[in-house]
Amino acid sequence: MRNLIIAGILGIIVISSGCESQESDTKDIKMLTITEKDNGKNFSVKPEQAFKVVLKSNPTTGYSWTVKDINEKVVKLEKSDYLCPDSKMVGVGGKQIFLFKVANEGQDKTTLKLVYQRPWLKHRKPEKVFAFDVIISK
Repeated sequence: MRNLIIAGILGIIVISSGCESQESDTKDIKMLTITEKDNGKNFSVKPEQAFKVVLKSNPTTGYSWTVKDINEKVVKLEKSDYLCPDSKMVGVGGKQIFLFKVANEGQDKTTLKLVYQRPWLKHRKPEKVFAFDVIISK
C-alpha cells in the first residue's frame, strides 16, 4: 500500500511538472477529429488519410487511455500525446490525443478500440471502453 501511495505521488509530480511547459504539436492539426460523443459510430476515410481521437483523461488518478484493438494493416498509430488542461490546479484532467493514419492497402474496414484503465490492473475490466469503425473509401 505504501508503495502505491509513493508511486501515485511521484506520478502527480511528474505529470504536473511536465504540463507546465508541454505544448502538443497535435493540438492544431486540422483533420477528422473523433471524440467521446462518437463512441460506436462509423467513419469513412481515404487511404493515407490521418485522423485523431481526442478523449478526456486524468492520469493523476492512475487512469489513461490505451489502444486495445487495432489492425495495423488498415490503421496505424502514428503518435499519442497528453494535452494538459489550462488550469494550474493539481489533479485536473486534460485530454489524450491519438494520431492515426490509414494504410495505403489492406482491408476495407476495421474497428478501433481504446480502453481507459490503470495500466497495472490490465486483468480488471476497464473503467471505460471507446470503440468505432473505420471504413476505407477508395
